[in-house]
Amino acid sequence: PGLVIAPTVLMTGRANDYQIDNGGNFGDRGRVGAGTVVNLTASYQVMPQVAVYAEGRNLGRSRWEPTSGYATPGRSLLVGTRFAL
Repeated sequence: PGLVIAPTVLMTGRANDYQIDNGGNFGDRGRVGAGTVVNLTASYQVMPQVAVYAEGRNLGRSRWEPTSGYATPGRSLLVGTRFAL
């Protein structure tokens, strides 16, 4: 009791990548490939007002770019404590 594990899989298909020039016109920059990012969050309720958590992001080390030039950050781990009033 008190333990929550929440996996997340984000999948995105191929898409067109557009840009807008200074004149407000759309320009086609090509296609952006499909991508998948896997995250995992675990939290544990220590006391009624206190929970600890850990979140692993991009566990599969995806190198997907949702738009040209904006790569998905590499694998990371966040840990912390949440307090309720």
